Amino acid sequence: MGKLRNGLHKAGVKLVRIWQKWLKGFLIAIWPYLAIAAVFGVVCAVMTSGQSSSLELSIDIAQVTLPGIGAVPLPIVISAGILLFCVAFLLFFNCYYLKRRMRETPHGLQNLIELLVTSLDKMTQNRVGQKIGAGLSPYLLALGAYIALGSLIELFGIQAMTADLNTTLALGLCTFIMINVTAVRYRGVRGRIRYYGQPMKLVAPFKLLSDICTPISLACRLYGNILAGAIVMELLYYVTPILIPGIMSLYFNLFHAGIQVYIFMYLSLSFIGEALE
Repeated sequence: MGKLRNGLHKAGVKLVRIWQKWLKGFLIAIWPYLAIAAVFGVVCAVMTSGQSSSLELSIDIAQVTLPGIGAVPLPIVISAGILLFCVAFLLFFNCYYLKRRMRETPHGLQNLIELLVTSLDKMTQNRVGQKIGAGLSPYLLALGAYIALGSLIELFGIQAMTADLNTTLALGLCTFIMINVTAVRYRGVRGRIRYYGQPMKLVAPFKLLSDICTPISLACRLYGNILAGAIVMELLYYVTPILIPGIMSLYFNLFHAGIQVYIFMYLSLSFIGEALE
């Protein structure tokens, strides 16, 4: 009994130390951001002190004029920029880190990379099996990274890529295509058609309608949640522009966006798994 108490005490002390270390690192990481947010809030408050205090909210998409092209929606420009950034980063990461810094015994950044990859592989394999899951993990990781970067860019005061319904609908269509391609690949065309008649042919029209509505459901869910976070942040900036918006943006622009990325990835995996059943 004494050994058990000692073991629990040591485990508790270890957890407390880990929590303290994590909290200290988190505070060190965010204080510059909070300081900049406070300064920005003070500057904005001084500059707008003599102006009208009415609140205006708009969901209109900003336009950018490109030479030789004309007016282009800002989310499209952001999407293209994020895509180019991802490609350039992956090429650099593959040439520099994976080929030169990877070791048989993981350490540092390699631990985080392996944890991310193994967790995603485990999630996909638990849902659709090892064989199919191995091919879905890269798609889900690319999808999640793309949506995350397109949402987190709002931390820099730029309109989020996912604040445009057209963008989220395009992401939903990507998942819709992936659902049917994967189902036909592993179940065949006949198997995909038979899926709609199970457990009885009477439900076929309803299952077909449900599949057609899948990209719309994914698009509206992601768009609505990101838009809601943006509206809440605008209200906070209107009520208290000094420091509170900087603190709350850590949730609405960071953690909230991460939650939506996870939900989109998990729902995509669930729809694919349902089509393979």
